[in-house]
Amino acid sequence: MSLFELKGLRFGYSRGEEVLKGVDLSLRRGAKTVVIGPNGSGKTTLLLHLNGVLRPTRGAVYFKGRQISYDRRSLRELRSAVGFLFQDPDVQVFAGTVFEDVSFGPMNLGLPGPEVERRVQRALSSLGIEELADRPLHFLSFGQKKLVALAGVLAMEPEVLVLDEPTANLDPAHVEVLLEKVEELRSAGCEVIMSTHDVDLAYSWADEVVIFCEGRAMASGDPEAVFSSEELLRAGSLRRPILLECWTALRERGLADGPPPRDVLSFRRRLGL
Repeated sequence: MSLFELKGLRFGYSRGEEVLKGVDLSLRRGAKTVVIGPNGSGKTTLLLHLNGVLRPTRGAVYFKGRQISYDRRSLRELRSAVGFLFQDPDVQVFAGTVFEDVSFGPMNLGLPGPEVERRVQRALSSLGIEELADRPLHFLSFGQKKLVALAGVLAMEPEVLVLDEPTANLDPAHVEVLLEKVEELRSAGCEVIMSTHDVDLAYSWADEVVIFCEGRAMASGDPEAVFSSEELLRAGSLRRPILLECWTALRERGLADGPPPRDVLSFRRRLGL
């Protein structure tokens, strides 16, 4: 059974042209999935359908085999199971202090006070930002706000985490913290789906890559196969990942053999460096 199944998905914003143009896509369980494509391709619009923020004009979205319903109760259950991290944290954080913001979701679930506090403390601690608990949000940096937004999602203890451009505008230190946490969640059984412009991140991290362009899923599959297709790269306005490009060049010169490594450490080991 797929985690998500999108069938004939179409969507257009009011007074605008259609953004999703008949998307048929299966996102499988247990796979680290990346949706990649140029600006304006519809990636964010696509992901916002996964937890019911947007409702399709036509077509349907299925979560774990059941078609998503859009009544209040069904959406509440869906959003408890599928957490969403927006690219811009200012869209997502709004309370006076960090603690108040992270506690908002669990409180809306009607959880008792001690359980809300436990979830908030656990989420903040897991990201190493517990010292920010009493800090006003407007005093935080962009990177700190992004981690606070993620903490708010984690406090809901979702089954699935959907990340829209999670590393955009983050410094390397914050990127490392965020990706480490994502891997911890994966190890604990949480499903993760993300969009990104970063082909190197997609290549090194994903089990499955979806190339999205002009409102359609053009292709999906193994990162090596997808990023080795010049036709798909041109259509998606993408470049080949650096590691794959280097390994291909070395292999053509007889200096390397076998399948290309997916990360820098593996690359160096394979070359004996």
